[in-house]
Amino acid sequence: MKKLLIVTLAILCVACMCIALAACDEKHQMGEWIEETAATCTENGVVGHYHCTHCDKDFDRDGNEISDLTIPKLGHVRHEEVTKKATCTEEGVRLVSCERCDMEPYTESIDMIPHSYGDWSVSKGATCTELGENKRVCSVCSHEDVEPIDKVDHMPLLVVGKPATCTENGVSDCYVCSMCGKYSSTENGDFVLQSQEEAQTELISAGHSYEGQQWNTSQEATCQQPGQRERKCAVCGEAEVETVQKKEHSFGDWSVVTPATCTKPGLEKRTCTTCDSDIGEPASETQVLLVDETAHTAVPVEGKKATCTEAGLTQGSVCSECGTELVKQNTIEPLQHQGPFTYEQADNGKFEHHIKKCSRPDCPGEEEQCQIEITNDRKDCTVEGTSTRSCPLCHYSKTETLAAGEHSWDAGQITKEATCNADGVMTYTCQFCNTTKTGSITVRPPHVTDGEWKSENGKHFHLCTQCNQHLDEDDHTPSEGWKHDGTDHWHECEVCHTRTDVTTHTSQKLKAEQASCEVPGKTEGSFCPVCQYVIQAQSEIPAKQH
Repeated sequence: MKKLLIVTLAILCVACMCIALAACDEKHQMGEWIEETAATCTENGVVGHYHCTHCDKDFDRDGNEISDLTIPKLGHVRHEEVTKKATCTEEGVRLVSCERCDMEPYTESIDMIPHSYGDWSVSKGATCTELGENKRVCSVCSHEDVEPIDKVDHMPLLVVGKPATCTENGVSDCYVCSMCGKYSSTENGDFVLQSQEEAQTELISAGHSYEGQQWNTSQEATCQQPGQRERKCAVCGEAEVETVQKKEHSFGDWSVVTPATCTKPGLEKRTCTTCDSDIGEPASETQVLLVDETAHTAVPVEGKKATCTEAGLTQGSVCSECGTELVKQNTIEPLQHQGPFTYEQADNGKFEHHIKKCSRPDCPGEEEQCQIEITNDRKDCTVEGTSTRSCPLCHYSKTETLAAGEHSWDAGQITKEATCNADGVMTYTCQFCNTTKTGSITVRPPHVTDGEWKSENGKHFHLCTQCNQHLDEDDHTPSEGWKHDGTDHWHECEVCHTRTDVTTHTSQKLKAEQASCEVPGKTEGSFCPVCQYVIQAQSEIPAKQH
């Protein structure tokens, strides 16, 4: 048994030698010992080892082969520091860094804490037209949480209508709500109509019976004035009067009176050779032709690129002839600041301020109060010592020698916030004896507007919603041409579009023209001679057949 064991061990030794010779025929060619490279937070390390240049393998000091030299990277050791506590109105801020390495610190937001609301109370009672309101208030920040109260039902009262007669139309019954005063055509309908007339339906009268009655001429038509004829109702005898068209004028060619422009139609006239009337005469037989406006000539108006703090404008265009705005320039909202932020000490002489800039190249920066930290080397304000005020963001630092009896002021608390038109107040407290002093906060927030132009006393301006100050105030710039609708014409400010010189249209008649056998005619029309608005368009009357 012992001999068998010796033979087996001999065979194993021979096998191991064969394997070793197969991997490296000769002795391993080891170089110098390669020292271990330690792993860091972000990079792998390397195990200390020998390297055989013959078989390209690695070994430890005992000659054991190492299959993997990698020491895994350690990863960051997170360190958090709360720089601003969260409230129910603002998020907090924490500064995150690594305890092991000098990685660049970064900030994270801390979620706001929930509001602390009291009980619900009715702040506005419901009516039939408006919802009511329940309200509760946060005891910490006074924020109001509001929920609606359903509207109550309408209280309808019957309004009796008027039946139709032979000569007059009637109206149907309707209902009015005794609570809100609005109307509905039915008792259970929606009471949304403002007047009784809107709620009532017109009942059409039977009308007069003129069919088959004889027409009698009361005035003959001429070239210069229309005639008249009438017939009587077979039921009530009321007369129906009808105008008989004037006889056809014999007009010459059209001639230009006022050329058309891009803001105002033109005007042409022609003269009747029979009655010798033209556009220069105020008589009813005057015939006028409106010529369509010409097209605007557009020129571009350059836009403005938005920055972090200032709004921009899109590109627009105006007419080079009349200045009319063709493509309106729209406001581009200011860009949001983009981190990371940098901080520079302010050189404007203001006490303990710095400039905060985002990573955008064109960011002008915003001025803000330094986040002062104070270090003292004394126990109370009765002995001499030094006090150092520093800002961790912009690295501002100032050390002062304090005599005995001189206070050691803290970083200060804001006791009155600065507004867009007034400085704020900062209160400082001695860290030892609680004596206080105050200083001004001179960094004011910017004015805030809704972007819409306001108009007052012939001027336009933007209104600050915080302090009611007029910003960008200037006189109106009236448009060259008239603007109009179906009732009035006016000039319009090219900046804020406020209407000025609003006047009701003046109506000038466009004479009707009878159709002949070959030439179409026109119906009567009218236009405003000031702004050239067509009040009643003329329609073509087809030519009569021979």
